Amino acid sequence: MKMYAFPSFALSILIVGIRAVSVNVTYCKGEEAVFSDVMSGYNKHVRPCSNAHDPIEISVIFSLMNINELDELTGKFSVIGFFYIAWSDPRIRWDPHNYDKVRNILLPQNLVWRPAIMLTNSFSRHHSLGNAEMVIHFSSNGHAAWNPGDVIETVCDVDVENFPFDVQTCKMTYVTWGYSVTQMSFKMLSDEINLKYFSPHGVWDILDTYAYSQSEYNLDYVHFVVRLRRRSIFFLVNMLLPVMMLGILNIFVFMIPVAHGDRIAYTLSVHLAIIVFLTLVSENLPQTSKPNISIICYLLLSNVFLSAFIIIFTIIGLRIHRKSSKDVPKCIKSLVCVFQRCGRHSEEGSEKNDVMWKDAGKCFDRLCIFLFVTAFTLTNASFLFKMSRSI
Repeated sequence: MKMYAFPSFALSILIVGIRAVSVNVTYCKGEEAVFSDVMSGYNKHVRPCSNAHDPIEISVIFSLMNINELDELTGKFSVIGFFYIAWSDPRIRWDPHNYDKVRNILLPQNLVWRPAIMLTNSFSRHHSLGNAEMVIHFSSNGHAAWNPGDVIETVCDVDVENFPFDVQTCKMTYVTWGYSVTQMSFKMLSDEINLKYFSPHGVWDILDTYAYSQSEYNLDYVHFVVRLRRRSIFFLVNMLLPVMMLGILNIFVFMIPVAHGDRIAYTLSVHLAIIVFLTLVSENLPQTSKPNISIICYLLLSNVFLSAFIIIFTIIGLRIHRKSSKDVPKCIKSLVCVFQRCGRHSEEGSEKNDVMWKDAGKCFDRLCIFLFVTAFTLTNASFLFKMSRSI
């Protein structure tokens, strides 16, 4: 009895396998029969329609996967995404009960009719959606579903005026190529882009998206719009804050005692540090002036000019401090007396005859500190406020 146990078990396994293979072969034969019948006499160059006077309704939704780049100089906006495009083809219908209950079939897109949809604002080349390797999913009721995906490169009008707080709006526009509005029209399945599969970008955040269709020049267009906001913290920490810190250090030159420090060497060192730093960070600045040059360029340039004026006023202050050959003019004595009476450490009852060039130099230093602190604060605050208006 034990000798026949293993052969009988193996025979059972073989019978089950043969049945499974036969069912699978039957199912594949059902798909082959559907393919042969629906493709018999099928003309892919003729649009599928029940009434020649009614346009074909093309349902569209776009899913954004990630952002490759947004080049400020060339205006190249590159993303990766895919579409869900659906329509009805009454010529590809069958009764599943006559084909082993086959309800769906995949057909190569180059064998059946598909909508000719082309990107109108392409950056490099114009081509229609899809390629020869893609397939279209057909249901037994004639419903067709197509999911073409690609790297999409479009032209985007970049405005870097408020860099690094800028907000950019980029658009992808598609048109029903070769078909008029009376032959084919778009139906939006959603008024925004699907971000379910989106991976966050390191430089850009998506503020919002929207999608809409539009008829113009007897053609139907569909627009997918993305509003992007730049992540500005990197540029604040590595560009603006160091320049502002150097600007503040430069103002402290007027607090260095004339007899115990070299003011000229100090202010020149800070000025050269600003120039060298701007040279290093210049590659991170937008290298375009269309439609407007970035405000941050004016901000950095204003700090360079303030540093240059500090050098000039430092030289003038040293001349005043070390001038002792002539008496102090009465107008300067009057100004010094006014500053001394307003100062915290001035002695009451000081007379104009006691004013010396050294006192005039100290008052000049206080005046310079007040002027340059005010100029530095107002200049940087106004530029930063203007740049951050887009946030």
